Amino acid sequence: MTIKIDLKQASRIVKTKQGFRADRTALISYDPDMVTITADTALYNAITDGSLPSIGDAHPHIASIYLQSLTCDPLALGEYIVTMVYEDVPGFPLTSNNLKRVSATTAPGRIEKDATQPTPVEMWALYMTKAGDAADPEVMTKENFAPNIEKPRASFEFEYTVDDGLGTTPFPQSTIDNYLGKVNLAVWNGYPVRSVMCSAVNITQQGEGYRVAITFLYNSDLWEYNALIAIPIDQLAPSIKQTDPTLNFDTGVKNFKVYPEVDFTALGLTL
Repeated sequence: MTIKIDLKQASRIVKTKQGFRADRTALISYDPDMVTITADTALYNAITDGSLPSIGDAHPHIASIYLQSLTCDPLALGEYIVTMVYEDVPGFPLTSNNLKRVSATTAPGRIEKDATQPTPVEMWALYMTKAGDAADPEVMTKENFAPNIEKPRASFEFEYTVDDGLGTTPFPQSTIDNYLGKVNLAVWNGYPVRSVMCSAVNITQQGEGYRVAITFLYNSDLWEYNALIAIPIDQLAPSIKQTDPTLNFDTGVKNFKVYPEVDFTALGLTL
């Protein structure tokens, strides 16, 4: 098998508002007397030949465009022509932070304060009750509310390429191990501590490197668990403050930090 790449008469380059697109061609030749294979197998062998560039490889002369597709066509007996298409693709250049997506939706969440007030206040009702006999004393009850509602939630996705340029790039397993399922230990892009969680990491091989996509979810109520005790607040004994000082005596809520924390700053991802 012989391969000739960059046949001048078949190459072209196009400039559009999206950037550059360039086509390269390769001529692959088999000795028809020595190779006895089916036509489909010959096409497959030609387009998968190891001498051809890989999807995601940069153009040899235009560094900002990358190989997106290869098309193989029969040319003559024992000869095949492969067309390689290079295009500008958002986020493919080898920079640390080059593609961002921000979206917002709603998700179920519990609220404990009335957001319609000028200053949000805890939601509760105070009322008097009787046991039944008119002579019985009235009992004051304070009932707290914490309904589940749909709340806005923003997500941030970043994509970047990991490639040392030497063909020795290790699989970025540490990104998954260090950040997935963890919340921000420090303020991140202006968002408070424990309000942002790394919810997804997707890694795709790109040439000899890797394309990494990381998704973060913002929770204005913080990524914590606020447990509400089942006993009415008015039935709590004053000594509860001594037995469990972390329980909010006024609301019956106890806070738990259920997600591990890490500093996202080292990723270098900025909005």
